[in-house]
Amino acid sequence: MKTGIINFGIMERVIFGEPTATAITSEANRIGAKKVFLLVGGTLNRETDEVQKIVDALGSKFYGLHDNMPAHSPRNAVIECANVARNAEADL
Repeated sequence: MKTGIINFGIMERVIFGEPTATAITSEANRIGAKKVFLLVGGTLNRETDEVQKIVDALGSKFYGLHDNMPAHSPRNAVIECANVARNAEADL
């Protein structure tokens, strides 16, 4: 059996009962974010219009999107995503 410790970050807020696009836009406005980067599931992006609703709601605050995260979030994919977000110079 392996042993170890997992530390979880602090979850500041949970928003429920409203459309995702509305919640994300409201949070961006609340914290003063001007460059919002979205990390979304590829299937969600390809097979629904939910991501596009968020992009549309953000308008000029939308600064990029990454939807290429394989199952189980392998290290190299996480690093790639972080680099894409960093290069977008996002503030949320």
